Parts: sequence; structure tokens; C-alpha cells
Amino acid sequence: ICLPGAKSVKVLAAVRDLAKSASIKNLVLHYGTNNIPYQSPVTIAKEISDSLHRIQHELPTTAIHFSAILPKIDSFRNRGINFINTYIFELCQDIGVGFIEHTSFSQQGYLNKKLYSPTEWREGRSIHPSYDGALLLTTNYKLHLLK
Repeated sequence: ICLPGAKSVKVLAAVRDLAKSASIKNLVLHYGTNNIPYQSPVTIAKEISDSLHRIQHELPTTAIHFSAILPKIDSFRNRGINFINTYIFELCQDIGVGFIEHTSFSQQGYLNKKLYSPTEWREGRSIHPSYDGALLLTTNYKLHLLK
């Protein structure tokens, strides 16, 4: 399910709706962070934390996995993303939620250009993955779930 622009409350509502009609064995949550310039990373991390706790409470028999937030082209956003990913990684360890890393998207501080939308890359904003990036995300999810 893709929920563009959704905040954690909308994600929770979608998960509740899905759980009414299907048994969910594994749930992978992948959040974007387009709002980092407008909202503090601490606030975003706490919203994600609250969302994870609520989903875990609502779906006690579902294995929940958090997909790391992908790096962006500018260092300002990356500082926030790194903070959020570290915060959520530590939370996931504490509450028994899986954490899926995507190290191939950035190597030695440089983004892997082919993994981001070519149009957005030309516009100087790496937000969404390209087709190759989406395939890599899917592979990372599958490998994580097989562990």
C-alpha cells in the first residue's frame, strides 16, 4: 500500500483497515521524510516511534519491520535522516521490530545516482527511488524477511 504524504496517523488507519480484511504475517513500513525542512527530526522520530508502538499493539501477532529512511542529496536533510534512522534502529532493537538498512543507496557519503529518480536527480532533489532503486528496496525487504 502506498500512502503519499501520509503522516503516522494515516498509516495506522490504513494498517487497521488492512488488518480487518486480511491476516498480516509481516508488515514492512517505509516512511519518507520530505517534511524534514519543515518539522524537526526529533518530532518525526517520535511520530514514527508512536506509530510503531501503536501498530505493534494493534497487531500483536504480526512481525513488524521498519525500512530505513533513504538518504537525500543535501546534507541538511541527511543529518536529520541519520538522526531518525539511528533513533528508530535503537527503538526497533528495544521493542523487537526488524530494521531494514539500505546501505547501497549511499556509499562514502555519495548517493548512488542510478537508484534515484532521474527527473528528480536533474532537478537537484533526490527523493524517490528509480526503477532500479525500487527493485533494490524489494530485494532488501525479501532478504531481510528470509533471515
